Order: sequence, then structure tokens, then C-alpha cells
Amino acid sequence: TCAFVAAALLGPRKGRFDEKGKPQDMGGHSLPITGIGALLLFTGFLAFNGGAIFHITGKGDDVLVARSMINTIIAGCGGSLLTLAMAKLHLLESESPWPFTLILNGTLAGMASSCAAPHKYAAWAMFIIGMISA
Repeated sequence: TCAFVAAALLGPRKGRFDEKGKPQDMGGHSLPITGIGALLLFTGFLAFNGGAIFHITGKGDDVLVARSMINTIIAGCGGSLLTLAMAKLHLLESESPWPFTLILNGTLAGMASSCAAPHKYAAWAMFIIGMISA
């Protein structure tokens, strides 16, 4: 609530709208920093899903943790591959033939969709779940 009130009081960024109130494109962002941020999220998803078991002391817990982490990666692969295929078939708007940021978004969407129960599904099912989420 506090952030909403502060954003409402401050208003939009300088240069966001022209004199007539029409939205303007903002300058580009740093792709290396975007990639580093996605890599940090990638690592965070692996840690989150691997640690969601809450213990690795019981018999077979190591297999569940490994399956969780592998399925997280596979769901990210499904999301990124579908995003890349859609970009190559011109189903997504992109200025580049290899849209880096769109592929990162697809990867992160796939990994986010795996958070529900990464140790419960087979690898092929996680791939499809990742594709659907992208």
C-alpha cells in the first residue's frame, strides 16, 4: 500500500510521456545485466525447489531433491524452446532473429511453473508444463 501511494504521488518517470500525454519508448536496457539477473533467478529456482523437500536425511530423499532440480531445469528448457520456436515462426514480435530477452522470459516462466510440485512429475511432463507456461 505504501509503495502504491508513493508511486501515485511521484507520478511517471521524466520522459515517459510527451507533451500530449502519449507514451514514449524508454531507452534500452543492458542485456548483460539482464542475463546476470536471469542467471540469479535460475539459481534461486534451483535452490528453492531443491530445498522444498525440507530434509535429506531419510531414505530416498536425495533422489527427490535431485528430481526436483532436474525437473526445474527441464521445465525451463521447455519454456525456452517453445519461446524460441514461436519467435522463429514469427508468432512473437521481436526485432532480433534470436530474441534473448524473450527466451529468458520463457525460461523463467517454465521454471516458475515447476515450483508447484517439482518432485512429483516425470521429466516429460515437466517439459510440457514448461511449454504451456511460456
